[in-house]
Amino acid sequence: LARMLGPAVFGEYVLITSIILLLLTPLSFSPAQLLVSDRGRTPQLFERVMGMTWLVTGGKLVVLFGFVVWALSRNNFQFACVGLLVGLPAALSDWTNVIKSDLEGRGLFRPNFVVQIVQVSAHACVTIGLVWAGWGIYGLAVGGFVGFLPSAAVYLALTERHVTQGSMNTGIFFDQLRSGFWLWLGSVSATWFSRVDKLLLGHWGGDTQLGLYNRATNYGPISHIALNSLMTNATV
Repeated sequence: LARMLGPAVFGEYVLITSIILLLLTPLSFSPAQLLVSDRGRTPQLFERVMGMTWLVTGGKLVVLFGFVVWALSRNNFQFACVGLLVGLPAALSDWTNVIKSDLEGRGLFRPNFVVQIVQVSAHACVTIGLVWAGWGIYGLAVGGFVGFLPSAAVYLALTERHVTQGSMNTGIFFDQLRSGFWLWLGSVSATWFSRVDKLLLGHWGGDTQLGLYNRATNYGPISHIALNSLMTNATV
């Protein structure tokens, strides 16, 4: 896709994505991993985690729409539109991650594999088709958003939990803040540093340089993605 679009267009997409993800990074505070370690033993834990997740998701949506308003105020419709399409899956993925963690905690890994296959397949097919049809940067953005929809549908179909309900109290938030503050800060810092380079290069070097840079850095993880997965699964 980077080759089909060209470095400049791909770089602009990377820049918008980096800005959105950087804005959402401070709100990347999810207790979903509690469900992995708990393995379904604690009553109402899912409802408590889901309640907090909806609060975090609401905060992310406020930040996202604030970005859209800012972009429109500067008459930059492309920034606003692409940012919205990129940001919605990023904001809503927290509650799908709660379902994923709950399933993993109960030893159900096959649904997560199915979701990965569905999401990647839908994302690839839609994006390649739209970019081939001349949608340009909007093809990337729409493809990512469309790829999220079937994965969410699969999770909803495979879980018996009531994902629209939750215990809307802040108790679990403050518990996690006290016990996991440094874990959260370490994770946020690592995520921020991994994205700020793109923001700086896009600002000072331009879209073409950023497109070439991001395309090059994407080759590395492909070579060891299978081995890396063994080290990042919390259940293992």
